[in-house]
Amino acid sequence: MSDAPNAEVLAAVRKRAEAWGTKLIDLNPSKNSLLLFRPGRGTQIDLTDCDAEALRRLRDGDRVRLSHILPEDDLRSRVLKQLSSLRRKVAQLEEEQGFDPLRIAFGLFRTSLTADARTRAAELRAPVLLSSVDLTPVGNSGREFSLELTDELEGNPVLPHALNRLLGLPVDVPEYEEQVHTLIEATSDRRECAARVAEYLSNILHATGLSASFEDIVGLGFFNYEKYPMVRDLQESTE
Repeated sequence: MSDAPNAEVLAAVRKRAEAWGTKLIDLNPSKNSLLLFRPGRGTQIDLTDCDAEALRRLRDGDRVRLSHILPEDDLRSRVLKQLSSLRRKVAQLEEEQGFDPLRIAFGLFRTSLTADARTRAAELRAPVLLSSVDLTPVGNSGREFSLELTDELEGNPVLPHALNRLLGLPVDVPEYEEQVHTLIEATSDRRECAARVAEYLSNILHATGLSASFEDIVGLGFFNYEKYPMVRDLQESTE
């Protein structure tokens, strides 16, 4: 009998924390890189057209050197500057916020935004699946890095909220999270998994007369927004 009130209180706390967390989500794509992938702007790098075999090994969980992913010297030199900057910013954010926003993104979910969505962006270009990544310098020259996925895949936690609040769609967030988990468990192919998650969301849009598309990309960079660490803390505090 004594456990019942505790369970009810915990459920109420979880519900309130979820509500607070939802209100803190920044749905302006120009300020939230979980909604708008913009490579070449300092904190995001498009790896899609890099060496296919090296990317396959990276997706499969191997540690891969940057020189294998980007064998062309000119392109690698430009990316090296971005990677060095990213590492410095990661160290700063971990010290200040206890949070590392560096991720590998698989796939983009794309859909147009209407004028009344109150955002400066014309469309969502949201990563579908994300994984944390270890970015480690090799040697002391600053000319080589290695990358390795360090965590399980997760669906974009902001995307269903954006579809609901910017486009007025009926995306059931717990159902979305369960669907993503099921698809991740069902296939080890990250490209296929991202495409199937995007298809699941596209079907919801198509049912309301809206269109969406999937873009097969691999991106490296920061995927976050200003209050994201606070939202994650709220979520983890009730688990």
